[in-house]
Amino acid sequence: MPLRMSKAEREQFLCEPRLGVVGIEQAGRSPRVVPIWYTFDPAIGVSILSNQTSRKTTLLREAGRFSLCVQDDTSLAYRHVSVQGPIIEERACDLEIDFRPIAHRYLGVERGNVFVEGTELGERLIFTMLPEHWVTADYRGALATAD
Repeated sequence: MPLRMSKAEREQFLCEPRLGVVGIEQAGRSPRVVPIWYTFDPAIGVSILSNQTSRKTTLLREAGRFSLCVQDDTSLAYRHVSVQGPIIEERACDLEIDFRPIAHRYLGVERGNVFVEGTELGERLIFTMLPEHWVTADYRGALATAD
């Protein structure tokens, strides 16, 4: 039973609202690794939010790339997708184009709107990465045949 996901399966997996873990290189230390909300569009790439003054933003700019790992570890149906690539865009976060949709993705419309209205947008940025390298695994079939 193949464990690798097809292109369509991995893209569908990243389109589902899951918490990601971003990894960013930093000189002289292990990569900075933090949980994060993200969006994925197969035509564009992976986008993440960051505050203008955060250490994460400094490292993203220095590295020019990042990795994202997303997993599903529910009820022995372990699956994961890891993707890495260069940052192809950095821009100011727009409330209606970026911030509200990501809040809706993770919290639903009603709770997302409450979150957005109670959060200072400030100087948030969007970093978009073009996926170049993929690592995937889907153990659901292997676990089902092990019974």
